Amino acid sequence: MKKYQQLSLFVLALISVIGLILYRKQYLELKTSVEGFSIFGEQEKPQKCVVLNETLKLDDLKLFYPVSGWMNLQDEFYVYSAFWKGKSITTAVGIGLKNRKPSFECHIWHDHGDSLFSNKGSFTFKEIQVESSDYNVFEYSCEINSPNLHGTPYMFVFIKQETKRFIPIDSGSSSLQQGSVAMCVYPDFQGLNKLNVIDFIAYHQLIGFTDFILYDEMHYGVLRKMRTILSGLNLIKSFSVLPWLVPIEQTDPAAKAVIDVDCLHRVTNKVSFIAIVSFEDYLLPKSQKKITNIIKYDSPASLKFKYQICCTDLNNDRVSEESWPLVLKKTQCMHSNESRHILINPQQDNTAKTITLKSEALINSYKRCSVSKNTKIIYDSTARKFLYDLLNSKIILLRNSGSLF
Repeated sequence: MKKYQQLSLFVLALISVIGLILYRKQYLELKTSVEGFSIFGEQEKPQKCVVLNETLKLDDLKLFYPVSGWMNLQDEFYVYSAFWKGKSITTAVGIGLKNRKPSFECHIWHDHGDSLFSNKGSFTFKEIQVESSDYNVFEYSCEINSPNLHGTPYMFVFIKQETKRFIPIDSGSSSLQQGSVAMCVYPDFQGLNKLNVIDFIAYHQLIGFTDFILYDEMHYGVLRKMRTILSGLNLIKSFSVLPWLVPIEQTDPAAKAVIDVDCLHRVTNKVSFIAIVSFEDYLLPKSQKKITNIIKYDSPASLKFKYQICCTDLNNDRVSEESWPLVLKKTQCMHSNESRHILINPQQDNTAKTITLKSEALINSYKRCSVSKNTKIIYDSTARKFLYDLLNSKIILLRNSGSLF
């Protein structure tokens, strides 16, 4: 009888131990599952895992607001955006056929709290010549002469007979961000790989660009996903995606020229310097790692850099991996004697002094090459110094994880 009692106690103890082990296992599983909600503390972060902030960062510069869009003003004149320039003048940016003169009446609506007031203005225009195009760029201006203006400029109204067209106005309320370097990017019409689009942003953020303005017709999916995710990362100040859908042929020189004008209006008195480039163009500092180290606040209105083409249809660098960004693996380039205007101080007259920086940086344009037997190919390893930082940047880690698709 005593033996049976001892056996019963042993079995009971064994069951208790097993129950305790199972309970602890369930407890640990429950604890792990709810740690993401910060009930039991902060969960250990896996290596190379990018954790986003829960609070989205607002775009203080509002470089994308109000949302722009092309509108037909009649008589083959079109308008895209409008900006308040101070001193009672509002300027709209658009295009029009050459050898025609725009003739409109204009009003400016002002937002005064709970009311909108309309004031008639004086309409003028400036025509900017574009070579090899049937269109020129136009800056349409409306000046209000009334001494009793109240409120914030809100809407530019074009009037032609019984037709009215309303264009939202960028009131320019943001202040100049010292040390900020923005980038306007032309639309991609070649169908670039999504990875190349992401890598372009990742690289230029790494070298010091603080704001991005992308005129887009094709990559709205990945760009809007990037904007949403990057809002939770303290990497850039603003990321603006502007719908383009230009009403003329995409490759028309006027379509590119009007972006140049719109971009400068959009960033004036908001950023210190602006670069206007294509997705194929990479600005590579030579001796420095940050673009801000080669820019001085007293720099002239425009900086030019040497330019060369790096061939995407030639073999990758022998030590590179296929998954690496384009700028790291395409090192066979064609030398060029050309220099390009890249960095512009929007606070200065862009017709003022321009200098070429030969030793500080260069522009590599990554595209297919027309190579013949006599073509001289040079090896360019300028980007190699960014290898570790770029491969371990948050944007590239997000790209590799598939979070940006």
